[in-house]
Amino acid sequence: MGRLVPRRETNAQPDIIVTGNSYTIVSTGQTITKNQYNQPLNGDALAQAIRFHGFPGVVLHVSGNQHKGMLLNGTNPNQTHTVTWQGQDVDDVTIIGIEPNRAMKIGGVTVFNKMGDFKIQNATLMNSGGAFAPLLVNMNGIAGFIRLYDINFLPKDPTAWQGKGMKWNIRGHGVARWDCRNLNFHEAVEHGAYIDNHQGKSWFINCRGSGMGRTMLQLTNRKQSGPSAFGDLIIKNCVAMNNYGQGGSDYTIVGNGPGTVWFINNKSFGAASGSHGAFVHWTDFGHGAYLTEGGHSTGRLIILNFEVDHPNADRDHVAITGCDEAIMANWDISGNKTALRLQGQFGGGNNMDLDKFGLYSWNQYTPSQNPGWKSWKKVKDDSTGQWLSDPEIDDLEYIRGGGRRR
Repeated sequence: MGRLVPRRETNAQPDIIVTGNSYTIVSTGQTITKNQYNQPLNGDALAQAIRFHGFPGVVLHVSGNQHKGMLLNGTNPNQTHTVTWQGQDVDDVTIIGIEPNRAMKIGGVTVFNKMGDFKIQNATLMNSGGAFAPLLVNMNGIAGFIRLYDINFLPKDPTAWQGKGMKWNIRGHGVARWDCRNLNFHEAVEHGAYIDNHQGKSWFINCRGSGMGRTMLQLTNRKQSGPSAFGDLIIKNCVAMNNYGQGGSDYTIVGNGPGTVWFINNKSFGAASGSHGAFVHWTDFGHGAYLTEGGHSTGRLIILNFEVDHPNADRDHVAITGCDEAIMANWDISGNKTALRLQGQFGGGNNMDLDKFGLYSWNQYTPSQNPGWKSWKKVKDDSTGQWLSDPEIDDLEYIRGGGRRR
């Protein structure tokens, strides 16, 4: 599980073609229209194709919007939407929607324990009114490499979940490795993606979301959720808009293990009134955070090219603590609160050594005079309760080539 290189290319020729309520085995030309009970396939064609004709490396090209949800490596083989390979891990499955604009719809995907790698591309994932999320890795589940490319998330019942249709878009309650690119999140009661303890280098690239009750992306690393996260985490080219942050900021990192968090070219906008910040990194001692050898919850945090505008926020726009080392460069932070808060507001006393935090200017400005400070206050050290003066902000500067200014 969790292979570093997929066995087959993304554009591989299909092994199975799924259309409406039938599927065709390409190698034999056989078209199947009934399930294992000799009943007409009624939305279960995709699940049945993988279950009865799948194999490691199988590629399915899929059209239509009548596909019911799937229980990957599900425990009840009597359900026609259960995908199981008779005791073997369901592994290395690629599902590609062949119609444009993510028109292929799947009514939700639930991942059970000991599921291998799978990929879904160019699709819309939907949850029923009673389901938490369109994509869910079950609690205590262990999955492989989950790849989601070019995905929309929608509810089947927009009136469910307090009128938002879903609690989360993605909930990684069990552990997996993730590669998520070009995702459009639907508004949700809580999070766009809520991922626990990622297992290996993971990516969230070109994701967008608005209307979340808490965060767009929340990634945690807690002992209660299984083995510790490891590997770098890359969040790049994402845009969060008008979320409410009742329990987090737009981008919330609650530990990453000893790896590096690369936070690059992201944006956070929020005109609505409510408790929302743009970015927070902290350590959740209350739920058994995993700690690095340095006693923090993340090795390195690197924030590059971050654009923020929150005119009505109820919390600081960027808050950082709990990292062995953190560097921030090329920022544009506008709003009504402190632009950058360091140390213990969310850290539970797990404060950083400020000698390991740096503001890295890549232009002619010193950090204190960087035009990217557009908030009411620039920097606050929460361990003292004081805002830093311009000379103190400049003392945080990292010089090109490495090392502190002072």
